Amino acid sequence: MEFTENIVPLITGKLKNNTVDLKIFSPYLTGDVALGIAKLGKSAKVFTLLNVQVLAFGSSCYCTIKALMEAKFEVYSVPNLHAKMIIADGSFITVGSQNFTDNGNTRSKEVSFLFSGMNTRARSIVSKLEATAEKITPEYLELVKQKADSFSARYEKLKNDVDQAEKQLVSARKKGPQKAREVGRQVMSALGKKPQSNPRPCTVGLVHRPYDESRPEDLYSLKGQKLLEWSIKGTKHFLVPQHRYLCISKEGKIGWVRVNSTVYSFVGDRLLLDAGDIRKRPEWTARVDSSDVAQQSTQGAANLRVTVFNAAEQALCHVFMTYNSSTLTRYSTNLPAKITGVRRPLKECRAAIDWIDTHAVSFCADIKRNITIPFKFEDRLAGHRADAFFGRDDSTHYVRLVELGKNSLALQVTDSPD
Repeated sequence: MEFTENIVPLITGKLKNNTVDLKIFSPYLTGDVALGIAKLGKSAKVFTLLNVQVLAFGSSCYCTIKALMEAKFEVYSVPNLHAKMIIADGSFITVGSQNFTDNGNTRSKEVSFLFSGMNTRARSIVSKLEATAEKITPEYLELVKQKADSFSARYEKLKNDVDQAEKQLVSARKKGPQKAREVGRQVMSALGKKPQSNPRPCTVGLVHRPYDESRPEDLYSLKGQKLLEWSIKGTKHFLVPQHRYLCISKEGKIGWVRVNSTVYSFVGDRLLLDAGDIRKRPEWTARVDSSDVAQQSTQGAANLRVTVFNAAEQALCHVFMTYNSSTLTRYSTNLPAKITGVRRPLKECRAAIDWIDTHAVSFCADIKRNITIPFKFEDRLAGHRADAFFGRDDSTHYVRLVELGKNSLALQVTDSPD
């Protein structure tokens, strides 16, 4: 028996040289976690929970389920499914709290067990689950998505209201139990009467200072509500609606913000790079993390942590960097953090660190290119409400456009027009 906080690397290691038939049970599916595991099997069946609520609330992603089906894997819906398991026939079975989602793989605090072999009792339980499963067809998936889309906006608004209530309760708890109960009653009473929601309006101010040819980041912005239309030295620039753009606060904090005509609605602190994005190492993938948690172990003034993964999705190293719209500075390249029950491929880790140190210029150029090029949100970004990045609703912000290079634009936020 093996015990771990993240079962995915352990499964990947077990299946690397052991091709078997797989059964994947996960109520919720997002990102490419389940797809990556399924591809390691000789064959794979995926069992999940599919209904209007799950898709509308975003617990599972339509694109993830569709991608599994397009990859020729059979996907089944199991009513009331709550089990999270991987069954590698004749080899092992895993059980635990972890869904095969982006959050389950990167953010949530999970525990899981891996047991060698599979006894008769376990087979009986799995068979009962399979007996209630119904195969999902492309037509049925589309029908559920259509129904879910009609509710998703309302679900998102309610989630934002609940998140805001939770923040107020956490703040109140620090002031004492009695104050927490008092604020809690006020929050619950006000919820629904005057809900605070995102997206929220953004007023764009004009920057009043001369343009300096020697400073490519020097720029102007339009006054008013046209967040997608900008002018830099007389040249018009148009942002693409519903796309994510790099955004930099005056403190140097980085996020990726979704823009639209008059609002900013969502800021992400994590960006996933696909295989091939690091040009000289096409087998690598990477996760760029700008969250406060990721920066706790950094040296210097780093605002990015890049984690590099091999083809087996094992973390090879962490690279700490600072980016400020004009320069990208690389700090130390370190071994990945230890995970209980997961053995690091130390030889490969050290080889990756040596390679990055040797090819630092091209590696940094690839990271900079990928974090600054805008893209349409699909499932590659984890994030939070805009006010967690920009500040209180009653604060004033000046948003400016930064021209980083060809087809590369970013937003810069300050609290003054200077």
